[in-house]
Amino acid sequence: MLDGEWYGFVVSRGDDSIEFDLACWFSGDGAVLASAEDGEESPPPNDYYVRNANPETRDVPVASDVEVVFYPDGDPTNEDTVSYEEWVALVAQRGYELGVWLEVEEGLITALREQWVP
Repeated sequence: MLDGEWYGFVVSRGDDSIEFDLACWFSGDGAVLASAEDGEESPPPNDYYVRNANPETRDVPVASDVEVVFYPDGDPTNEDTVSYEEWVALVAQRGYELGVWLEVEEGLITALREQWVP
C-alpha cells in the first residue's frame, strides 16, 4: 500500500498485518456532492458520507510499535490509546467494528485510529 493516510475497514487482523478494505470518507460539501453522485440521501445525515465501491482488499503489514486510538465503548469522549495487540483483543470483546484511518510509511502501518460516527 502506498504511503499516506487512508480510510477504510479492517476485514481481518493477524499478529503482524491486517486485511484492509479501502474506502473514501467525505465530509461537508464533498459529502453532499459524493452522496448525490451515488444516488444516496443528499445532504447525508451527520455531514459525512462513505463511498466503498471496490470490493478489493489489501494485506497491509503492521509495524511492531503501532499504537491504536480506540473508542472502547463507542463513546467519542472515552478515547484510549492501546497497543495493536491490545486493540485486536479489545475489538473482539467489544463485538463491533468502526472504520479506521491508517498512517502508512514505507509500506507499514505506523498508526491506526478508529473513526467515530454518530
